[in-house]
Amino acid sequence: METSYDWPVLVLYRLLAASNEIIRGCFSMAGMRKRHCFFLFANLLLILIAYPYLYERQILLNAIFTAILFTSLYAVAVNKIHFLIGLLCGLPWLAATIIQILIVDFFHQEIGLGLHIFSSIISIIFMVYVSISLFLYIVRVPIVDKDVMFAAISLFILIGIAWGALYAMVELLHPGSYHLGTPMPLAEGNFEWYHFLYFSFVTIATLGYGDITPLTPQAQSLVILEAMTGLFYIALLVSRLVGVYAPQSSSKNANNSKIGNPGV
Repeated sequence: METSYDWPVLVLYRLLAASNEIIRGCFSMAGMRKRHCFFLFANLLLILIAYPYLYERQILLNAIFTAILFTSLYAVAVNKIHFLIGLLCGLPWLAATIIQILIVDFFHQEIGLGLHIFSSIISIIFMVYVSISLFLYIVRVPIVDKDVMFAAISLFILIGIAWGALYAMVELLHPGSYHLGTPMPLAEGNFEWYHFLYFSFVTIATLGYGDITPLTPQAQSLVILEAMTGLFYIALLVSRLVGVYAPQSSSKNANNSKIGNPGV
C-alpha cells in the first residue's frame, strides 16, 4: 500500500522516465535519416551573396533569414521531438524579426537596445541547436552522400553567422570592443551587422586581414574560440567525412570490379 511519502518518489521517477524518452528521441537512429539540407544550404549561400546589395533593404534580408529559419526546421525535424524543440527555439526569433520589420520599415523608428540583444540571443540559441543537430547527423551517418556534404557546408556557414551575432552582441553590451580600420567605410561611426558577419568568416578561416581588431577581453576571447573552432572543424569533421567516404568508395570500386568480371 502506498503511503503519502511515496508520491514525490513516483513523480520524480516519471519525470526521469519522460526525460529519458526525450533524450532517446533526440539521439535515436532516426536522427541519421536524410535531412534534406540542400534548401538550407541554398538559403545560407544566398544570404552571403546578397547581403552586400541588400543591407539597406532590411525587409528583404529579414525575408531571407526567415527562409533560413524554416529550412533549418525542415533540415532538423526528423521526428516530433526535434521539430518541437526547433519550433520552440525558432518562433521567438521569427516574432522578433517581424517586430523589427514593423518598427523599421513601417513605423520608421530605431530598434531599441533591448530588442537588439533579445533578437541576438534567441537567434544564437536557434543556430546553436541547428548546428548541434547537423553535427550529430554528420558524425553518425554511415554513408557520405550529397545530403551529408550539404549538411557539412551548411554547418560551417551557420557557425560563422552565429559567431557574427555573438560579436554584435558583445559590441552592444560593451561599446568600443572593436576597432575598425580606415580602409573600410563606416556610417556614422557605428558598426553594422555585416561588419561582424565579415569579421566572423575572416576569423573562422584564420585569414587575419587586420582591418577589424578586437580590443576588449570579451571580444578577444570570442575570436580565440572561433579560430579554434575553425581549425578543429577542418581537422575533425572533414577527416571524419574522408574516413567514411574512403571505405565507401573502395567498396563501390570492388563491387564494380565484380560486376565487370563475373567469373572472378
